[in-house]
Amino acid sequence: MKNLNKIIKELSESDYNGLVLYVGDRKEGKPYQVLEAARTRNYNNDMMTEFLGVTSSTFYTLKSRLRDKIEVYLYGESANSDFTVKKEFEKWMIHSYSNNRAKINGNKRSDSDINATAYILDLDEKNEQVSKEVLFSIKTNKVLDLSTIRDFNLLIEVKRAAMGILLTLYPMPHLVEECKKCGIYKSMVMNKPLPRIQVVSVEEILEGKRLELPLYPLDAVKKVGGSLFE
Repeated sequence: MKNLNKIIKELSESDYNGLVLYVGDRKEGKPYQVLEAARTRNYNNDMMTEFLGVTSSTFYTLKSRLRDKIEVYLYGESANSDFTVKKEFEKWMIHSYSNNRAKINGNKRSDSDINATAYILDLDEKNEQVSKEVLFSIKTNKVLDLSTIRDFNLLIEVKRAAMGILLTLYPMPHLVEECKKCGIYKSMVMNKPLPRIQVVSVEEILEGKRLELPLYPLDAVKKVGGSLFE
């Protein structure tokens, strides 16, 4: 919540009022309460969750949707060339690391922390083929704290995905260590445990590191959340 708090606190009064109108929520609604708390108080995620009286997963979804609206309000893609360049660079990172097998999420995706999704082939308890999601998130901040991993792990749980890939602009050895605490995903196809979360920097991608998973090619993906085969 630190970054969101900072953004909202630094807004001028007119910009903040415009944001409130853009969000379009009633004053007793949760989004407005988050905005006001971020503007006037110094709550962390746990404190904000308690203040709102919601579960951690509900708060995470609320925060992601709100951040998405703030990003559009402040940095609308059509009005900001830097924003467009940033998005193109993020696409390059995702396509390169996934060997062009990840689907970039459009602007309408409610979870702004999910930049792309790939699908892995696996087997269920009946030994039948199933597809499971791998979520991609990109962080370009120079400094990231350990809550980045904890938040991403929570998102993976909420979405019931198999794994998560965190792509960073800078090397983050402390996050690499932290993600080891998030457990493993047991792949029946590969017959070996895989880290639930991977942290990969741009430097590693440039050196040739690629995702080694049995991913479906993009042209096999017919629809998100449904069958991958016709």
